[in-house]
Parts: sequence; C-alpha cells; structure tokens
Amino acid sequence: MSPSTRKSTDGFTILELIVVLAGLSILSSLAIPNVMRIFDFNNIDEVKALLNTAAADCLQKSRLESSNKDEIDTNILSDKKLSSIGYKIDPGAKNCSYLQLTPTNGKDELRFPIGFAITKGRVTKIATPTTSDEGSLNSCENWAGDNCKQDEELKELVAYNKKIQDAKTKCEDDYSKWMNSNGNGPVNRWNPSADSACPSRPPKVVSSTCTTNGCSRKVYALDGTIVGYTKEDYNKALEAKYGRICTEKVEGLRQQSPPFTNPEESPITFTECGSQEFWFHKGTEVASATEWRGLMCSDEVNKSINEVKVTKLPYCGDKNHYFCGGKDQLSQDNWDTCVANNAEARCLADRENARKNNHKGEYSGVAGPGKCGETVWMCSQKILTSEADYQGTDCGTPPCRPRSKNLCDSSGTDFWCECV
Repeated sequence: MSPSTRKSTDGFTILELIVVLAGLSILSSLAIPNVMRIFDFNNIDEVKALLNTAAADCLQKSRLESSNKDEIDTNILSDKKLSSIGYKIDPGAKNCSYLQLTPTNGKDELRFPIGFAITKGRVTKIATPTTSDEGSLNSCENWAGDNCKQDEELKELVAYNKKIQDAKTKCEDDYSKWMNSNGNGPVNRWNPSADSACPSRPPKVVSSTCTTNGCSRKVYALDGTIVGYTKEDYNKALEAKYGRICTEKVEGLRQQSPPFTNPEESPITFTECGSQEFWFHKGTEVASATEWRGLMCSDEVNKSINEVKVTKLPYCGDKNHYFCGGKDQLSQDNWDTCVANNAEARCLADRENARKNNHKGEYSGVAGPGKCGETVWMCSQKILTSEADYQGTDCGTPPCRPRSKNLCDSSGTDFWCECV
C-alpha cells in the first residue's frame, strides 16, 4: 500500500495529514502579526480610557478652583503605569492645560502621540498620526476627529490661555494676601471681562476680552474688608470707623497744592486713621509703596529721557539706564551706536551750515567712521570731494602768465608772473 493511500488512525491518509499540517503552519505564520496588532490597538484603547479619566479629573479640579488644578493626578497617569502599554508622558506637555503621551518606541508603526488640551473648561482631543497605516489613522481619527494632526495654532492658543490664567491667579493671590494682611485703601482684582471671550478653539485672539492685562478692577478695602468700588465708598467707610477728622486729613492731602507726594519712601499716617498708611503721588493715592516707587521711577526716567548719559536712577533699583535719542536704549551697545550716530549727525549739520554760509576752501572732517571723517572743499555753496576739482573752480589758485619775456633770471627759464 502506498503512503498516499495508507490510513491514519483518524481516517486521514498520510498525504491528507501533510496537507492539513502545512495549512496550519501557514495560518499560524499569518496569525501571529495580526495578534500583535490586536494587542497594540488594545493598548491604544487603554491609553484613550486613561486620558478620558485624566481629563474628567482635570475638569473637576478646575471647577473646584483647586490649587493643583493644572497637575495631572499620578494615580491616574504616570510613566510607570504607561510603560507597560508602550507610552510615556511628554515632559513638555504634562499638565491639564496641555497633555500629550508619546510612544516609548520612536519607530512604532501603530502607536501615535495622543493627548488633550483644556481651555475655558472645554476639552479638545488632539493626536498626531505618524504612519500611513490605515488602522492607526482610523484610531487617531476616532480619538481626535479633525484634530488628528499637528496643530501649532492649538498649541499657541493653549499657551496664551495659560498665560491669561496665570495672570489671573497671580492677581487674585496678590489680592488675597493683601486682604489677609488687613489691607486698606485701593487694590486691584481680576476684571471678569478680561477673559470673558477667549476662544476654546484656534486661532488665538488677543483683545480687551481676552487679555493678560486683566488685573485692573479697582476695589476699596478697610482693615481687610471690601467697602466698595469708589473713593466715595471708601471715604464713607473711613468716616464711619475713624470719624470725620481722618477723612478730612486724607482729603487735605488729595487737595493740596502743589499736588502732594510722599517724601522719600515714608508712608503718611494719622492717629485718627489707625494703622493705615497712605501713599500719594502728585495728589493721587496709590495702593502700596511698590506702586509708589514705580511711579517715582517713571518721573526720574522722564527727567532724563532727553539727555545723553548712562546712569542709575533713584527709585529704579540697581540697573543702569542708557539715555540717548529721546529714549532708554536698554543696553551699552545700543547706547554706543546712538551716541556715534548723533555725533555724525551734528558734524554733518555743521558742514551743511558752513556750505550754506559760503565757506571757501578746505573743510576738514572729524576723526571717526562715516562721512564726517572725510575732508571736502567748498566753493560757491558746492561741496567737492577732491582738491583737484576745487582748483578747477573760480575759488582755486588762478593760472599765471609771463609779465614780460625780457624779465628772466640768469638761467633764462623762469619768468616773473602775474595772475590773470
């Protein structure tokens, strides 16, 4: 009996068994890569679930005004937890405002950078495709939709909105510290309109309703308690607590002529006004010694703005100011250039005046670079660049001719001459 017709114990011929085993071998070789793809996409789906949880946690913290509202909870996301599924946190995008996870293997053909951004309480999902693999692209689009791309405008928007939020936080923190120290007088809080119309999607908008300069809402406090939003409200509170005398003394400083400014860096106090300190600059009350010093520094800058000098100024700290050309040049190099340009401009102006006033003959320049270092000649209000050109004008030395051929020296070659 031939092998092809010999029966196995299961009723298959030997040839049939060989064919079945070969087919199984082929199927297994095809199935292993597919299984690996399934595992990879399962990992990507797990990352998406973790990101959704992190985003929900970030939104909850932002609503509660938590002090760590921009920090990702490491119990939800961490490099240790992500490493087993092929991802890590991008160190340049690790906060609630902008979070991105990247593949641990830079050559991964399926995994792609993925994350989200939160602006004004709204989550925007983002992802960056890295291959043309259809399954990877579908997974990217399923997560981020139209934002499945490298969107620089979104990054710019997130960065700008974070600057606004940081400015708002600092403003309110400064206000709270001031109030907790029994603040008295005017103080600035965040103006709600300053970030009332910031977009949650690109492009970035800079306007009066989307600006970092929102710490401008002035309120008045007395002993750490808000008493109103105008000087009149504040005066009424002063009068109620300290009496009319305190109010009259403070008002006297406001109405003083010439306008009153605190002497040196000393606060003004009145017994009738308790522990409150007053700071005035040219008749206007300011909130603190810091604001007063800033205004005094501005006065010193304005006094020196039209001078040419490098100097330190009172109330302005220990930095140098570089005045030239009607402004602070900010650095020694800029100042040196400005001084040189001014010197050349003055020199050229002097030369122009000489020309207009009919200077005749050579006009020497001054040492240094530029046109002022050149020597010129002037004749009939014209500037000539060479002596030869000058001699060819009416202003040059006139030619001579023999007075007489009979008046020769002993050599018989030189003549007495007279000017034509």
